[in-house]
Amino acid sequence: MDFTEKLRLHGRAEENRYFAELDRKLIDAMHEKQKHEDEILKRIEAENLNLDSMVDAKLIRYLSPAGTLK
Repeated sequence: MDFTEKLRLHGRAEENRYFAELDRKLIDAMHEKQKHEDEILKRIEAENLNLDSMVDAKLIRYLSPAGTLK
């Protein structure tokens, strides 16, 4: 292997390292975004459950013990 071949391989290795680091950063950013979106969805689901339980509680208050409306 001559000197020019070594230089070419060295340049290719640097390029591969650069793009590997760029890929890692992009993947990390995608994971952070997904984590943030998952947290938002969990909050929305929790709020929906709270709303559902509030609606259920109000319905129970308006129903008589026999199951008919007051």
